[in-house]
Amino acid sequence: MSERDDFLAWVESALYEAELALHNGDAAARNTPSASVDGQPRSYTLRATQMYRREGGEWRVARRHADTVTD
Repeated sequence: MSERDDFLAWVESALYEAELALHNGDAAARNTPSASVDGQPRSYTLRATQMYRREGGEWRVARRHADTVTD
């Protein structure tokens, strides 16, 4: 299997499952400490871009960049 084929297999399995869970309302895999500003809870929408690389024989998200979405 080529590196490309291995990457696509990962995207179509582990990454796909995580994205599908998020789409279906299950953010457990991505849910971290709540955001707050001056002690007040805050919510926002992000637009994200991710880059991937192989580490230890597995595909990983190597870089993630996100910007807030504004009207």
